[in-house]
Formats: sequence, structure tokens, C-alpha cells
Amino acid sequence: MINFFGRSNRYFWVFVASVNVCFAQTTPKVYQELERNYEAQNFAACIKLANDVELMAKNQHDTLVANSFSYLGSAHNQLGDLNKAIAWFEREKVLRADLGLTSTDAFSSSLYNLAYVYLQAGNYRQAGLMADQLIENDRKIYGAASEEFISSVISTTDIYIQLDKFNETEKLLTSTIRQQEKNSINHGLLLSKLGDLYTLTSQYSKAAKALNTALTILAKAAGESSAEYISASINMGILCMEQGKFPQAEEAFDHALAELTPDNVAYPATLNNQALVYQSLGQLERAEKTFREIRATDSVVIGTTHPDFAITLSNMGLVYSDEGKFKAAEKSLTRALEIQKMNDETNTASYARKLNNLARVYRMAGAPDKAIPMLEQALAIFKKTLGDKSPEYASTLYNLGIACWKTGKGAAGLKYLKSSASIRAEKLGKKHPLYAQSLQKIAEYQWEQKQLKEAQQTFGAVFENYYNQIGMSFPVLTEEEKAKFYYTNIKPSFEIFNSFAMELRKQDPLITGEVYNHHINTKASIMYASEKVKEAIQNSKDTTLLRDFELWQSQKEQIAKLYSQNQSPAKIDSLLQSADLLEKALARRSAVFSSQFIRKKVDWRDIQKTLKENEAAVEIIRYQAYSPAAGGKFQDDVVYAFLILTKDTKTQPDLVLPGSGKEMENKFLNYYRNNITFTLEDNRSFKNYFGSLNEYLKKNKIKKIYLSPDGVYNQISLNTIRDPETQQFLLDAYDIRLVTNTREVVEKRTTKSNSQSSVLIGFPKFNLQTEESSATGTATRSLTRGDNLSRGLRGGLLRYMRGEDGITVLPGTQVEINQISKLSPNPEVFMEDMASEGLIKQVISPMVLHIATHGYFLEEEENSQLAQEGNTGYVPSPLLKSGIILAGAENFLKTGTPVNDDGDDGILTAYEAMNLKLEDTELVVLSACETGLGVVKNGEGVYGLQRAFKMAGAKNLIMSLWSVDDAATQELMSNFYSERSRQEDPHTAFRIAQQKLKEKYPHPFYWGAFVMVGI
Repeated sequence: MINFFGRSNRYFWVFVASVNVCFAQTTPKVYQELERNYEAQNFAACIKLANDVELMAKNQHDTLVANSFSYLGSAHNQLGDLNKAIAWFEREKVLRADLGLTSTDAFSSSLYNLAYVYLQAGNYRQAGLMADQLIENDRKIYGAASEEFISSVISTTDIYIQLDKFNETEKLLTSTIRQQEKNSINHGLLLSKLGDLYTLTSQYSKAAKALNTALTILAKAAGESSAEYISASINMGILCMEQGKFPQAEEAFDHALAELTPDNVAYPATLNNQALVYQSLGQLERAEKTFREIRATDSVVIGTTHPDFAITLSNMGLVYSDEGKFKAAEKSLTRALEIQKMNDETNTASYARKLNNLARVYRMAGAPDKAIPMLEQALAIFKKTLGDKSPEYASTLYNLGIACWKTGKGAAGLKYLKSSASIRAEKLGKKHPLYAQSLQKIAEYQWEQKQLKEAQQTFGAVFENYYNQIGMSFPVLTEEEKAKFYYTNIKPSFEIFNSFAMELRKQDPLITGEVYNHHINTKASIMYASEKVKEAIQNSKDTTLLRDFELWQSQKEQIAKLYSQNQSPAKIDSLLQSADLLEKALARRSAVFSSQFIRKKVDWRDIQKTLKENEAAVEIIRYQAYSPAAGGKFQDDVVYAFLILTKDTKTQPDLVLPGSGKEMENKFLNYYRNNITFTLEDNRSFKNYFGSLNEYLKKNKIKKIYLSPDGVYNQISLNTIRDPETQQFLLDAYDIRLVTNTREVVEKRTTKSNSQSSVLIGFPKFNLQTEESSATGTATRSLTRGDNLSRGLRGGLLRYMRGEDGITVLPGTQVEINQISKLSPNPEVFMEDMASEGLIKQVISPMVLHIATHGYFLEEEENSQLAQEGNTGYVPSPLLKSGIILAGAENFLKTGTPVNDDGDDGILTAYEAMNLKLEDTELVVLSACETGLGVVKNGEGVYGLQRAFKMAGAKNLIMSLWSVDDAATQELMSNFYSERSRQEDPHTAFRIAQQKLKEKYPHPFYWGAFVMVGI
């Protein structure tokens, strides 16, 4: 571990207090004791000698007394009492001056200590005065090439930066660098410091050159684990952060924090920077948690009036505002400004940053009038300190532009926004996220002013930037981090664009092509990127990488087991953190394969060319309505749109609007579900969900549809909807092929599975300790619904554990497995006690994997109630809310004891299913309840078993959307495998199987629960 002494806001360096002893003829006993205690690091004992030192000072006026003052100052500094340390160091300095010793190294040490302690105390003006004297003194005594002078230069630059003395800092550093031996440690250190200065003053090209050279020098001269190299890597991380290269910045800070000890003065500053990266990547909860930790530490270590504490409060305020916690943000930032006023720092760049941040809170919270004067004050300060071409100046212009726009001064607001964009393009580059931020608001203003073509062009530049961000960030982020980054930083802009496009299409229908392209190039992009990372690792010949990947999968298995066993949150959190760090490391190391998993852009024309006569590709788009009026705001309305391609599409996809999105997701969905659940006749869902699209399809004589659902369309089975006029179900009217993304039509797999085996798992023995499960039931084979068994354990799974009854046996699953085994090539059958969780985890890429048992999906309201009941096993992860029940589950549910030595519980969650090895599997059939349900994330699909098995590698899935009837399901599956032996296309076989079952049992409750996804 690296240990540094001294603290600076942006840099750190080692200095040990120097005592230059010029002995008098006799050495007082008190001095000897003081010296002995100090060398033994018994600082409290040193301080107890203060009165004795005072008595000695009355009788003596020499270097021994001065040295005693230095010892006491250093002791107080070591114990964190900076004010008393300053008092003793000041007395030392005065005494040495009185003795005429200003040209000695002892006097320089006194100046150094004072400068250092004033800096730590946040008294930058006094620190600056000491630093000025120190530089002149050391130059005379030691020379500009000396170690002492270099130490003083590095400390002085820290102080000058706090005083916004950037020109003086650059001159001091460049002149000192010229005096150094090339490629020496000092040369590298000074270059690192210069690079950091260039970063602060937005000279990024110069900063990169200086820091890269410094890192090269220090790696050779000091080693990559040295304090010098770590400090330079932190500075490089700061540069990356300023340039918008957040994953690279995070990696630099992670490396530094692994080397630093928590009590190190550099640790809080580095942790602060890491939290800023979390915020920039959309990881707001993580950022807030980190800032809370820093605030708690700082309040004890440096106090609540220190300038560094104000920085922490300011950063916390930014996170609070991004989370929509405006009251908390205002409180935190107001206090930060008060601290700066107390320290007489109202004309510094640091003060201006906090003004800008507080103003940002006010304009976001709907109080732009409060924001404007603050922003104008911040602009004036930035112009004086950093210049009117700095990124900070541009950020203030951006906030001022929006504030003016919100107060009805749109023209002035646009001027500020354009200036902001211009500065950001020049200083940060057009690939920087902040450049896209400025353009986004310019586009919205142009939209409001009905400058629609100009807005379209501006939006285009925004999305070019966003695709670059995705390409740069996705390869090195974990699955969860990708989601937070995308949904926080990227997706809202595409939603805004959709509302804009709906207006522009009235005068330019071609815009629907752009909407289609953006949708297919971002939809399910998180899952795609994660799949490719996994694929790249598994295809790698790097044995260490493969071993770590297996370790990560093992940790995920353990996490799932800990959740199911209701282990303590602390234990789970510890393992989660470990797994997260390992996943992060795997992502970074697999990033060398990034070219393999950056998704190639597809154009709607590519899809259209593959369509045949009577075929259509339909992308369903769900978005929240947005209005650009008065600065822009999302509306309380949801919009759905069908974007349609056919063989005859010429200039742009056709657009059809189905109706009210809010009604579709609430009133209409409840109506649909009630009719399914209670086997009632449904005469409205056709109009509610499909009527407008049906008119288009009939007109264009479409029979086969490649349909990519979004939002509520993931929760209904379109085949079960009946046209009340023709009395025909969509199952019969159309051949509907569900796909995750219509680009799959272009990416259609042509290679067949290498495996020809079928693994069939069902009829699990839920209670392994008895001959029969405790709830065999009185099932009949008739289809009187009340007499048949449901394969659902929907919601309340943990409450279900507490019941006395066992898990109901599903006899239909035994019949089902036996029948389809006769229809499957090379069947491997596992039933009763063999139908276990452990068995499924050992399966490797069969052609077909069929699982027949109970399934479950824990809905949000169910889990919330469980959480209120004190269940520590409740977790928000959507992949832990759904799963399937296997052998031994009843034993675990009743006792909480794992069913085998591997810790299995007989419940395969979606979280665990992601780790299955199904890369070469053509079809997975989940013949159980609600296996298609999960948490719907618009634009990314369903987070549940569907996503898990896709991530595991399955090409096609058959799954259910509601609690299915046991006997009907057994017959459906038998029909499917019978047809599959005659049909090359599994979709056709599945459709015919449903149609056959419908003839016997007309209501869709029985035949329509299952859907097939894949191409």
C-alpha cells in the first residue's frame, strides 16, 4: 500500500518535518525528552511538554527553543489540530528570523511546514504568502535543481492553484523542469504536475502530452506501484474525466484507491473523483453513497468549515439535483457557498463553480429567476479566473441559456446555448458528452420555434455523439452499469426525438426512417453488448481470463444462494461488491475484443430488402411524450407507434398509431387480463391493441409479421386477440413471429446447431424426503378449470414457504415429458429427483432444452409487502424475481436448508439461468407458468427468464405469460413436438400446435399463454 503525507485538493506529496539542531552548550532535559517522544511518534506525550517548553523559552532564545516549537507544531499536526500546529510553527519562524537564520535550511523547513499546514487548514492566502517566501529561500539556499527546491515547487503549485494563480504556476513548473535531469523521477513528477495544471486550464492536448511522458518516465524510474507513478495516474484519470472518457478515468482511480490506504490524505480526493465518474455514468445511487462516506470522514478529519468539505457538499448537491432531490441539493450547495464566504473565497473559480451548481438546481426545480443572477455572477468570476473560453464558462452559459429560455427570453437563451456549444466543441471536442448536451437543448429550442429542419440536423449531430459514447463506454462497463448509463444519459434524448419526429413527419414523412434506425440500433443494445463480452471471453485463449470468468460465474451462483437463504445484507453486499469488481475487471480485459461486439449499424432498408411478398416487419415503439415549450419537459402521457416495413416500402417506414398509451398500459391491460383469467369473451382488445395496425395489414395483404414488441406488448399474447367482426383470432389471421429486434431479420442465423440432442426435464420430486410430495392433489384429466392444476406460484413465494402444504405435483408434466421423448431426436430424460437445479446447470448446449414444472414471477407489490414483513431475502434485482421450481425445492422452502452439498435450493432463478451454457442451443421451452413475465424495461425487453436464457445463448424461446393449465399445456407441448417432427420451421410447428389445441379448448386461456420469441 502507498502512503502519502500532506493533502491537496488535486495532488499530494511527501514531506517529513525537518528539525535542524544547532546545539547550545547544554541541552535542557525537556528538549531531550521532547525529541525522544517525537522520534518514538508519541505525539500526545510531546504535547504534554508544552508548558515546560514555555518555561525554557523564557530563559533561552536559541535554536533549541525554535526546534522545540517545531516539534510541538509537528505533533499537533500529526494529531489533526491544525490551528495549534500553525501557532507553534509561526513562533518557530519568528524566532529563527530574530536569530538571523533566514538563510538556513531550518528556516526553509519552517516555511514549508507553515505553507503545508495553512493549505491543509484551507487558509490558502496565508499558505500562498509562505509559499512565496519558501520558493525564494530554497532557490537561494539549495538551487533550482535540488530535491528540496522540487519538493517546495510541488507544494507551492498546489497552493497557487487554489489561489487561481495559473500563469505563475506554469512559469514556476516549466522553469524548474528545464533544470532537471531528463527521465529522472523528479522530471516525471514535475511533468505530471504540469499536466495536471494544463487539465485544470483546459489545455487538454498539452496535458495529455505531459502526462503520457510523465507516466512513461515514472514507470521506468520508480515503478508502477510507486507513489510517484500512482500520483501521475490519478492526474491522468482527472484528464480522462474532463475529456468525457469516464471508463478510463474510473480505471485510473480504481487502481490508485487499491494502492492508497483509507487514512491517506490523497484517498478522499481520489474517492471524490471516482464518485464524480459514477455520477457521469448515471450511477447516481453509487455516487451519492460515496459522497456520503466522504462527507462523514471529512466532517471528522478536516471539519465542517474547511474548503474541501465545501467541495464535497457541492458535489453531493449535484448528485441530489440529478436524482430530483432539489431541497437536499439546495441545502447542500447553500452550505458549501457559506463555507467559501467564511474563508473569504468569493472571487475564486471554486466559488463560481458552486454558484453555477446551485443555479442549476434552481433552474431544474422550476425557479429560473433565482438562477439567473447567480449564473451572471459565476460568469464574471470565471471570465476573470479561467477565461471566457473555459469549459466552466461554457457550462455556466449552458445553464444561463436554459434559465433565460424558461423565463421567456428564448432568443437570449439560444445565444448562450450556441456559445456554450462553440466553446465545448473547441475545448472538449465534438465527441464529448457536454457538447451533445448543448446541442440537445439547441435542437429543442429550434423545435419550439418550428425550425424543424434545423432541429433535425442538430439532433443528428447529438446522436452521432451518443453512438460514440455507447461504443466507448459499453465494452468496459458491467451489465448493471451499461443499463444505468444508457437509461440515464442516452435514452431520454431518443425519447425526446420521437416526440419531435411525430411533429416533423407531417411535413416530412421521411423522418420515420430515422426513428426506425435509431430504434433498431439501440434496442436491446445492452443485452447484445453483454452477450458479446461473454462470447469474446469464452472464445479467448487467455486461460487467466477464462478462469476469472468462471470465478465470476461462481460468485453469481453464490449470491443467488445467499439471497434465497435470507442471509444478512452485509454478507450479500460483500459478495456483490466482489462480483462487481471482478465483472468490471473482466470487461476491461475483454475490451481488447471491442471491435467484435460494437454493434454494426443497420438501416431500415437492409431489413426491407429481405422481406418477401405478404411479409412485414413491425417495430413497436413506446415513449413518453415531450414538449419543448419553455425549456422542455416530459409530459404525463405515453405514446405507442407501429413502424412498418414491407417488400413494397420505398421512401420510409409507414407509421400507424394505436391509441392512448396510458389506457393501453392500465385500463385496457386490466380488461385483457380479466377476460383471460376468468375465461370471458373479449370484444375490445382487438381495437385497443391491434385495430389500426390490422387495417394497414389487410390493405397491404400481409400474412406474415416479424414483430418486435415494446412496453405493454411484452405483456399480452397478440395471438389470443380476436377480431369481433370476423370472430377470427390473430393466431389464424396472421403468422406473427416475435423478435427482440427486427434487425434480426437481417442477422438471421443460417448455421444449424452442432448438437442433435434434446434434454427433457420435468415432473420434479419437490420433496426429496418422501415417496410422494405432500400435496399430490386430486387432479383429474378433465378440463373443468377448477379441477385442474395451475403451474404458477405467482407472487408470495416466500409466504408460500411458510405454509404447511407442500408444492403441488403436476402429473401432466410427467405425461408431457414421456410423450415428447418419443418425438425428439436423441432424448435425454430427467424426471423426479433427477429433475434438479444442479442437473440443469451441468447441461451444455443441447439442440433443445425442455423444462416442464412450476414457474413463478414475484410482482413488485408482492415483494414490497414481503419487505415490509421483514424478509431480508427480498431484493430489487428483476432477475431474482422470476424462476422455475425443481427437485427438492419443497424441502428448502420448509426448512431453509440447501438440498445438496453444492448449496442448491431447488429454485433456478433468472439470475442463475444467465450462467447456463446454451451457446449452441436452438430452442428452449419453458413449459411452466409465467416464464415470459418479468420487469419490462422499454427499449430493452423483459428482465426475467426470457432475457436470462437469451443471455445464456438460446436462439429461440417458448414461454408463458400467465398461469397455465397443466393438462392443456401437456397436450400443447405434445402437439408441438409432433408437428416439429414434420415441420422444418419450429414457428410453424408451434402455431399449428396452438391451432389444434384451440379446436378442442376454444378459450385462449388454455392455448394462448405460450409465446415463441426468436427467428
